[in-house]
Amino acid sequence: PRTTTEVQLVEIWQDLLGLAQIGIKDDFFELGGHSLLATRLVSIIRKELGIDISIREVFEHSTISALGSHVSVQSEEVLLPTIVVQDRPLHIPLSFSQERLWFLDQLEGS
Repeated sequence: PRTTTEVQLVEIWQDLLGLAQIGIKDDFFELGGHSLLATRLVSIIRKELGIDISIREVFEHSTISALGSHVSVQSEEVLLPTIVVQDRPLHIPLSFSQERLWFLDQLEGS
């Protein structure tokens, strides 16, 4: 790795793929990565580097070198807010579509 971003990405890939050595020209998918791991990679990059990238960008920039260059350009973007768990009320109202289905079921039986 040549930059701090590449060093961070190598560490993330090593943990994610369970490999000891990864070079900057190694392809994520040739090392055993797949779409589910790409989703986890996006999540970890967001958490550890504070940068939002899409899964598509992982497919387009599948080496440390390419992804590192791309991520360093993306660093100025605004992060989307994280999803926060909220308490649910005991009674959740039905949507109009759900009410319609319930009414038809009561009227005709399913």
